[in-house]
This record gives sequence, C-alpha cells and structure tokens, in this order.
Amino acid sequence: MNKDFRKAYYGSLGVKTVAPKASLDVALRGSDGVVEVPQLVAICRAVKIPRIYRPLVWKLVLGVIPPVQQAWSFADSQHAEIHDDLKAAQRVLLAKMSQRNLLSDTDVMMHMMLIHSSSGFRLSNQKIPPHMQSIAECISEVCDGNEIDAYWIFKYFLKTLEVSANQDAVIVREIFDNISSNKRTNHRNDIANNAENCFN
Repeated sequence: MNKDFRKAYYGSLGVKTVAPKASLDVALRGSDGVVEVPQLVAICRAVKIPRIYRPLVWKLVLGVIPPVQQAWSFADSQHAEIHDDLKAAQRVLLAKMSQRNLLSDTDVMMHMMLIHSSSGFRLSNQKIPPHMQSIAECISEVCDGNEIDAYWIFKYFLKTLEVSANQDAVIVREIFDNISSNKRTNHRNDIANNAENCFN
C-alpha cells in the first residue's frame, strides 16, 4: 500500500500533484538569488503551504521584503527597529491601558498601525473596525508569535486590501459614469425627439 493515499488517488485520476516542500524550496531559492514572486503565487494557489514557510511566503507575496535574498536580513532589521519604536510609542500613548494589561497583542498591533499610518495621536478616540481584530489574530497565528513579522504582514495585507478596494471603486465609478452618461444622452435624445414630435 502506498504511504500517501491522496497522491496515489489523484494520480489514478490523472491529476498531476506537486510536492509543496520541494517546489517551495526551488521557488524560494530563485534564480541568481532573486525569488520569482509570480511563480511563488502560482505555487501558493496550487498547494497548501507548510506552516514553517508561511511567514516568509506572506512577506514575499505582499512585498514586505524584496525578492532579492541578500536584502532580506537588512529589511528585517529595519522592520524590527521601526516595530520597536512604534511599540514604545504605543506604550506611551496608551499608558493607562497598557499598565492594566487591557490590550491584547492584536490590539497593540492595530494601535501601532494607527500610529504608523496617521498623525493621529488621539489614539484612544479612534475606533478599530471589528473585522480588523479577526484579520490581526489570523496573521498573528500564521506568524507563530513573531510579533514583528505579524505587524508588517498585517500592515501590508491591509495596504493591499486598500489598493484593491480603491481600484474596485475606480472601476465601479467608471462603469457608473458610463452608464449615467449613456442614460443622460438617451434621456436628452428622448426629450429632443418628444419635443420635435410635439411641434410636427
């Protein structure tokens, strides 16, 4: 009997299976020390990524670190410095809540992002949307407690969502404008035709 029943079963159906660890190792090595991010995304869509690779894969796919392997340690050290500064600022700004341990790790991460993304030093007045808590918790779990990786993946993930939402909004606006423009043109033509028929 074959050890990997699933692989044997899919093979009998004619479905080609890919070993995730081997394909990820090849993709993460890249050519000349540069990871091909589109190839990595394709692998992510095809197979389940093993847990140990997930933080690195997320950082590459979201652009937290550059695809050039030699730059990873420098980028990580810069991110660690900024993270530590933001965490210290968050502790100062929310001193009362921090002293009473009222903030979870994900709350701290979200407040750090508010500090980083705005000049908003009225932090206690800013409400964090409830869905953000869930996203932050999922990302923290993916990073196995590495709060620096979790923070940066969370930040870039939300940035990606924002860009995607803005692009969708632009597309919807263009469609709406085209529909509105066509309706206005048709409406003007109808009025002109009706007016013409009234005088004839």
